[in-house]
Amino acid sequence: QPQVQIMPVDLPELCEQACNLMAAAFRRNYVRVVTDYSPHAPVILSDASRIRFVLLALLQNACDAIASSGEGGQISLRVGRDESGNAFVEIENEGQSLPAEVRFKLFEPFFTTKPAGKGAGLGLFLVRQFVTELKGKVEFGDTETGTKVTLILPSLELQT
Repeated sequence: QPQVQIMPVDLPELCEQACNLMAAAFRRNYVRVVTDYSPHAPVILSDASRIRFVLLALLQNACDAIASSGEGGQISLRVGRDESGNAFVEIENEGQSLPAEVRFKLFEPFFTTKPAGKGAGLGLFLVRQFVTELKGKVEFGDTETGTKVTLILPSLELQT
C-alpha cells in the first residue's frame, strides 16, 4: 500500500477533478451534477490521491444508482464547514435508496448491490478504510428521493 502523503487539500478543487473524470459516465446516464461549494469550506490536511479515490467511488455509486432507474437524475455535491469546524462533502443522488437490510453490509469487502459483472464490492470497503486512516467519517442516509453520503474530514485549523 502506498505511503500516505499528507498535505493541504482544497476539497472543491478535488470535487471538480472527480466530476471531470466522471463526465462521460454522467452524460451516458443522463446525470446532472449540481455543485454548491461554500466559500467557508476549510482546507483539510490530508492525502489528495486517497480523497480523490473516495470521491470517485462515491460519485460512481451515485451515478450507478441513477442509471439503474433508466431515467436519468441529479447528483447534488456540497462542500462546506460543519458546526465543529470540520470539512464536509455531501453527495446526494436521486437514485434508489438503500434497503435497510443491506446498509450494515455496505463496508464489507466483496459486498455489492450491483448486478453481476458491475462491481467488485471493494469501493465502499476502501472508502471507509481511507477515510478512517485520514481521521474522518463516512455516513449514509436516505432522502425523499434517494441516498445521501456525507464525508466528514478534519480541517487544517483543527489539526494545528
